[in-house]
Amino acid sequence: MENISIRQFVNDDYDRAVTVWHQAGLAVRPGDDKPSIISTLERNPGLSLVACAGGEIVGTVIGTFDGRRGHLYHLGVLPAYRCHGIGRRLVAEVAERLAVLGCSRLNLSVRHDNVAAVKFYETLGFETTGLQMGKEI
Repeated sequence: MENISIRQFVNDDYDRAVTVWHQAGLAVRPGDDKPSIISTLERNPGLSLVACAGGEIVGTVIGTFDGRRGHLYHLGVLPAYRCHGIGRRLVAEVAERLAVLGCSRLNLSVRHDNVAAVKFYETLGFETTGLQMGKEI
């Protein structure tokens, strides 16, 4: 596996990130449009990252902080780059950045039927804590 670098997710990464999300099997919803993602990046500077191989984006994560808790969204790695620690590195880097901001808990949402993702997050120390509900508005 070639050298993987991690850097901040910038506005110009949006189109490639969406491609990664689709190829990684992530749901891309109406709130994931470019203006919404750019707004998230601006409100949460330095908390969203991309993993690059040979200058190409192969993984992403969006991190947010509400002043108390951190949250992860769209952790996705291209299938050809999985099982090489990229997702683990992305999560660890966001967690470190959140800790510097005073964040003491990191949350995420995953579909209950996405067994591979649940197992992955469990290996990182995440645990099921309850039921999350949502509604499009």
